[in-house]
Amino acid sequence: MAQVSAPKGRGGRRSLHIDMTPMVDLAFLLLTFFVLTTTINKKYALEIVKPEQDDGTKEPPMVKRERVLTLLLGDNDIIYYFLGDDAVKTTDYEPDGIKAVIKDAVAKRNDLIILIKPMRTSRYQNLVDIIDEMDTTYVKHYYVVKETAEDRAMIKE
Repeated sequence: MAQVSAPKGRGGRRSLHIDMTPMVDLAFLLLTFFVLTTTINKKYALEIVKPEQDDGTKEPPMVKRERVLTLLLGDNDIIYYFLGDDAVKTTDYEPDGIKAVIKDAVAKRNDLIILIKPMRTSRYQNLVDIIDEMDTTYVKHYYVVKETAEDRAMIKE
């Protein structure tokens, strides 16, 4: 609290003494409150399981074609896809596009494996979007692999 001292003699100055303890206490209480009630923003990152590196001598595991849905990410946000030996079809990133294709394929086969092949002409955002779709549709087995010459030839047809 502030205290005013009366002068001891005639015409002297009055001195003013302000006790800063309550204000400092309040400042520390507010600081403690805001530090304890804020949340620290964590960066959201989608974890991708990467296979172990090998020297190229190991054969990849054999899988039946009927279990494999191949997604070729093309330019202009177009996705070319085929299941097993089916003909190549196209779709886009709309909710009734690739998400519907994935849900339909998973409904037919619950042991589905999805191969994601980003083409040279596709954008990085396309890969991010398709991996997000894998996460939202709860697909457990998907792999990002390189495109092949056969894939490019299928798209040209």
